[in-house]
Amino acid sequence: MGDGAHTDSVSIVRENLMRWRDYAPYCGGSSCWYGMPRTSYRNGQFQCRCGWRSAFDAKFIAAYEAKWAATSTLPAEASDGIAAARPLGIGQRDEGGCRDA
Repeated sequence: MGDGAHTDSVSIVRENLMRWRDYAPYCGGSSCWYGMPRTSYRNGQFQCRCGWRSAFDAKFIAAYEAKWAATSTLPAEASDGIAAARPLGIGQRDEGGCRDA
C-alpha cells in the first residue's frame, strides 16, 4: 500500500496528494534504511533516498501535476531534481489552504 500501484480505487494517499499541496507519501520500501521517511517528488514519481520509487499510473500523475500547476503551486523540484515537499504538521488543515491551527 502507499506505492501508488492500486488503480481500481482511490487510496488515502491519492486523496491526500490531490488535497494537500505539499503532501508527500512515506517511503514504501520494505527495507528502507532511512526509517521510511516522507518521499520527494522527482521525475513524475515520489522517491526515497533509499532508492524506492512510487508507481502511480500516468493518468494520476497527469491529474496531480495539472491540479497543482493550475494554481502555480506544483511542488518545484530542487536543483538536484528532488522536490522540497514537506509533510503536514499536526494541526494543519485545509481552510483555504494549509496553515497551522
